Amino acid sequence: MSLQKFDTIKRYFTFLAVSVILLLKCNFVFAQKDLEDSGKIYEYWSKRGVIEVVYAYMNDYIITVSDSALPKGKILNCTSEKNGLEEFERQFITSLETIEKEELSSKLDAVSSFLKNNNWVSAEKNVLQPLLINLKDGKKLDKDFFKILKPFSREQSINIPGYTNKMLNWNKTVIRIIKNYSDDLEKLPSPPTDGGGMPDPPGPSKDPGGVGYPSPVEPLVQNWRFALLIAFFSFLIGVSTTFFIIKSRIYYFFGDDKLPYKDRVQGSVIPFLSMISLLKKRKDYYKAESSALTEKIDQFKKELQSEKDNKSKNIIVVDVKDPSIVVPTDPYITTDGSEVKETGNISTLYFSIPENDGRFNIEKGEQTNDGSKNYKIVSKNSSDEGDLIYISSTRDKRAINRLDSYLKPVCDIDNISNAESASKIEVIKNGKVIKIAGNWVIDTNHKVKIKLV
Repeated sequence: MSLQKFDTIKRYFTFLAVSVILLLKCNFVFAQKDLEDSGKIYEYWSKRGVIEVVYAYMNDYIITVSDSALPKGKILNCTSEKNGLEEFERQFITSLETIEKEELSSKLDAVSSFLKNNNWVSAEKNVLQPLLINLKDGKKLDKDFFKILKPFSREQSINIPGYTNKMLNWNKTVIRIIKNYSDDLEKLPSPPTDGGGMPDPPGPSKDPGGVGYPSPVEPLVQNWRFALLIAFFSFLIGVSTTFFIIKSRIYYFFGDDKLPYKDRVQGSVIPFLSMISLLKKRKDYYKAESSALTEKIDQFKKELQSEKDNKSKNIIVVDVKDPSIVVPTDPYITTDGSEVKETGNISTLYFSIPENDGRFNIEKGEQTNDGSKNYKIVSKNSSDEGDLIYISSTRDKRAINRLDSYLKPVCDIDNISNAESASKIEVIKNGKVIKIAGNWVIDTNHKVKIKLV
């Protein structure tokens, strides 16, 4: 893979990666919690509130027992508790703003075992467990929800024996949780009425949390901004991916011709499209040239046929009664094998071997055979068509041994499988050639037909 191609692929993948990251970021920015009724709002904020006030209690505890204003004998180091606090924040607090209700429930289930295993057994017993009971009982989410007392006592569970806990973090967290809960309740549509114009009073039968309105079934409202962003980025990703695939495939099909074509369309906004347009123009040009050449060849064939028809009238017909005598069909050969001599009208050129593409360069042709020639072309001086004749001689074995260069370009071989054992070439039918741009070119439909014997 070339360095340029690698850089192109790297650039496209970077673009796709950035698009995906932006799409995920937008999801976090515009995504809303699935809180479409009061019951779900209660479930969310009560569970989140339990996790957050436990964290607040842990902070208050460390602040209280490590206060430098305490008597020296009462100040605690709290190293293990601080480590547990930091880990609690990483596992349970950092991601609270983005997680869904289902994940929030699983996190709450894990809090108990975490506290027991990270030097916070007292917090698990005196704070977490009473709050979980309030949550299970569906206690109203207000200040009383977070007012937890020790069994058979009016003393709060969050009090720290021997210390004065000011509960600064606790109180701030409780106020914030209750406020956010109330704000979400206010966003709900007004509750249905009994027909008298007044909403039904909340009650245990209609409010499983005992905290507000009945739980109406509300259709989920699509966040149109997020939907538009998803559609926009999906469109960008799709367009860029399609663009990259099409461009890569087009460059692949151009192969080694890519750079010459690309140089011809420098300055184009989309080079590969301009390359296709240029290729189409060149194709149309060569198609027109090919059509003109085909018409010319057809015309030559018609003229040749007409000449043959006229020539056949002048051929001496031999009345042969002896069936062993074969009358030749070659208009240039007499019955005794000698050439027909037509002064000033017929041209004969001798050649050793053809080019690989079936051409005979006219300039390389000779008017006499010095014994080294394998082919001769007989044509009428005014015609662009002629007959290609293989000259059978003692050189046949050499031609058979090198048939790829001597025979195949202009000959159809009947029994090529006999090439290893054959030593002689028998001509079955002469071929046809056409004069094009200083060359006699073999008519691929009328090659010399030979047999190896």
